[in-house]
Amino acid sequence: MGIGSLLSVLGFARVFNMSRSDRLSLLIFSAMLVWMGAFTWCYGFGTFKRAVFPFGLLLFMIPLPSPLTQSTVAMLQRVSVETVYRALQLLWLPVMRDDYVFQFPQMSIRIAEECADFHSLMALIITGMIGARLFLRKGWTRVMTMIAIVPITMVKNAPRIIVVISLIVAYLGENTLVSAFHRLVGFSFLLSCCSVLFWSQSKGLKRRTPRRNIL
Repeated sequence: MGIGSLLSVLGFARVFNMSRSDRLSLLIFSAMLVWMGAFTWCYGFGTFKRAVFPFGLLLFMIPLPSPLTQSTVAMLQRVSVETVYRALQLLWLPVMRDDYVFQFPQMSIRIAEECADFHSLMALIITGMIGARLFLRKGWTRVMTMIAIVPITMVKNAPRIIVVISLIVAYLGENTLVSAFHRLVGFSFLLSCCSVLFWSQSKGLKRRTPRRNIL
């Protein structure tokens, strides 16, 4: 509670030279520390240990600092561009690449930062954490599930971009990029991945043997 209060005072006093969004992250993080400290003070450390997972989910309320967000988005964007370009070559589509720009015979399309699917990554991480908590019993299976989420996001993003670019934009026109169907494709892929992730984790669920009550 003391550390959280100190950080909140420093954040409100603008001691650190940071942007508005980063200051908001600091203030929310300090509030979370105060809440955790107050919870432990009222209910004890044993109860806090049992509430670690819910508190861990609450940490996703904190916006990521700008340097971490920008580096993650840049990495996802680069991987998406490389994967999409290799896939388009395998599909024998007439395309040339100039960094993040794909040049088709009738138009040029740039893979923007929004195409990196950063928010989908966060949604899959939260879904994976909840599914691992509900369905998986062993610690190593939970860790492997969380590690696999990053490549799953990258693999999911490439077919989504290919569907939008090669099968829709290249044949139906550039107006498809700003249509509701474009957003529907992204949401459909995210929903499908969350469903597959939940289903695969539920396969690891083992029935617990009921304990007999001994009087």
